[in-house]
Amino acid sequence: AAQALPPPAVLRPAVAAQVGEATADATVQAVSGAYHGARIQAERAHRILEHLRARYPRVPVAVLERQEPPPAELEELLQMGNALLAAG
Repeated sequence: AAQALPPPAVLRPAVAAQVGEATADATVQAVSGAYHGARIQAERAHRILEHLRARYPRVPVAVLERQEPPPAELEELLQMGNALLAAG
């Protein structure tokens, strides 16, 4: 199970120590929003994967982690292709 983000009251002092009091509230809000969005995206991806596995049980489904930044060079694309073939 994924670990939940601490509540803002717990998170704020740690954030303030890093970014300062002036931007702590906005930073906590941004971090919380990004975390919430990532959780929603991960849950959606999991539902899609389960749907594909249920609907097409004989077809292998390969999942690759998102890369930031996305691959742009030929060598990076080849590595991604090799990972896809190894996963499938």
